[in-house]
Amino acid sequence: MLNERKLLLKTSQGDEEAFALLFKKHWTTTYNYLKKVTKSAETAEELVSDVFIKIWNDKHRLVDVNNLDAFLNVIARNKAVDFFRRASKDLIIQERIAYEMLNRTQKSADYLVLEAENEQLFNSAVQQLSPQRKLVFTLSKEEGLSHAEIAQRTKLSHQTVKNTLHAALSSIKEYLKDHDTYFLLLFLLISSLIACILF
Repeated sequence: MLNERKLLLKTSQGDEEAFALLFKKHWTTTYNYLKKVTKSAETAEELVSDVFIKIWNDKHRLVDVNNLDAFLNVIARNKAVDFFRRASKDLIIQERIAYEMLNRTQKSADYLVLEAENEQLFNSAVQQLSPQRKLVFTLSKEEGLSHAEIAQRTKLSHQTVKNTLHAALSSIKEYLKDHDTYFLLLFLLISSLIACILF
């Protein structure tokens, strides 16, 4: 089997087989790092793919790489930082992060304190919704009903349910921002990221 330096050189020349060997060799380590940082297996899988796509797209740079592990760590770290920047502006990503963290089987003492605070503020955010938004949000998030089921129960159109739920989520997001608690869970994740980068 070719050593890593030869694999790098061959990959830099467009050798897909050499690239596949590098991918196979380094995928697990890169994935584990990203999973530790993001606390999400799904996100880690997406980001590790992004890392190796970037490696392939910038393969001409590999001729100057002497330490592939370090090179991969820099790219993975940058991808993680980009992810958190997107998460700070994307409600869907925030929901996914919150869901995964709330379903972790082991929680630190700090996390439990923040979770309790977050739950209280989140409940306050829900209570300030208009009656229709609160009803649609509750049916969706607490009872797990689909848009169609909510429409049938409330006699609203499917589109009205969709729009109302979106408005409810936006209102909750603004409430949390106004109370300087723009998803405390994100703060925990970013803290984890910084810890991974520095230590």
